[in-house]
Amino acid sequence: MNDDENIDEFFVMAELFENKNAKILSKGVYVEKKHDKNIIRSKTQLRDTFEHTSFKKWNKITKDLDNNNFIMRWTVNNPDIKQYDDKDIYPNK
Repeated sequence: MNDDENIDEFFVMAELFENKNAKILSKGVYVEKKHDKNIIRSKTQLRDTFEHTSFKKWNKITKDLDNNNFIMRWTVNNPDIKQYDDKDIYPNK
């Protein structure tokens, strides 16, 4: 197992996750498109909702695959995170 394979697993998960999720920079929140509505979450709510998701990463010390928390990796030190400067959210009529 090499580092390139580990990175790919995270980015594949991120790409799928970002089909429905993004960060809204001006409001400091995250939005999920779900069916015909948008769900707005704080970072705490986002982490509480998705903290169970993980990806495998090779541990060079133990020489084994470790589970790594996906949502923590997606929200922290991720320059490629899907983001918008601003987004207006209107209720369904």
